[in-house]
Amino acid sequence: MVLDDGLMQLETPEKTHRVFQPKVWGTQFLFELTDNPQRDFFVMSSSLASTIGLYAQADYCAANAFQDVFAHRMNSQSDTFVCSINWGIWSEAGAAMRLLMDSSIAAARQTWVNHPLFEYCVDAGPGRRVYHARLSTQRHWIVAEHRLRDRPLVPGTGFLELARAAYQDWQPCTSVELRGVYFLEPLLVPESTHKEVRIVLEERETACDFTIFSLEPETGWYENARGNLVTLLPEDNKTIAYNLEALKRSLTQERPREMGVAASIKELKCFGDVCVGPRWYKSMSNIFVGQNQALTEVILPDEYKKDLEHYHLHPAMLDVATSFASTPEAFYLL
Repeated sequence: MVLDDGLMQLETPEKTHRVFQPKVWGTQFLFELTDNPQRDFFVMSSSLASTIGLYAQADYCAANAFQDVFAHRMNSQSDTFVCSINWGIWSEAGAAMRLLMDSSIAAARQTWVNHPLFEYCVDAGPGRRVYHARLSTQRHWIVAEHRLRDRPLVPGTGFLELARAAYQDWQPCTSVELRGVYFLEPLLVPESTHKEVRIVLEERETACDFTIFSLEPETGWYENARGNLVTLLPEDNKTIAYNLEALKRSLTQERPREMGVAASIKELKCFGDVCVGPRWYKSMSNIFVGQNQALTEVILPDEYKKDLEHYHLHPAMLDVATSFASTPEAFYLL
């Protein structure tokens, strides 16, 4: 089996051929090689990717779909029972598990990480490192103060901080840029226990890939987010200056949108189905709005300033900064 992620628009015949080779050409070769009267059955290991799809893996989905179609066709033309099994992500094996399982090594190789979201990290071979997290509402405000219909949920900005913190721990640098980030599956955390999470970093020629996995006890590991991290050199880290006072004068001042209080969740306030804690709603200031423009100040309250010792890409502040201008009818986009 070959996995080689990429956008469909950027696929090449050579790359697709590599992915097709084991499942398309290999299936046909093995079927012909084992063709004899004593063969009782022919079983192929396909994937759920053929029915539900996978992000950036069109060729891999197609290769597995071929095995499914091959099984149907050969069952109608051959005396052999032919079966294609659509495996999901295996809990103890499979391609998605290799790096995770490689990271389950002796405690002597574990390294402590100076960040409240992480338990430890391990080197998983040349150019690879895996960070272990165990998220819970008792220990981590990013889930205790962020809920979807009363269920603790890691915000999308939390994935960004997990990736940033892991990368800057591994490759110390002043500035880092996140590129090509995909949010694939929501990461819900049980109220009364914890959620096992892994952040896998892999060095490439010009960047570092990150993938975030979480463990569902009954079904195994799921991929929640992925993207790339790049160290910014001082000459690349350019900023743009804005005249904020002039911008304010061109806009109409407006109070922040009203927030209802969820009576069933202590100290949380709600925007639609999403309820947030004081790090979110106490950080919001007045909103200045105009034609296709909006401006606000995001100020973390003094009682939470210690967060910034570790959370350099503060999930609550970034979440507020990127969502404050949304309208109620567009809230489902956040």
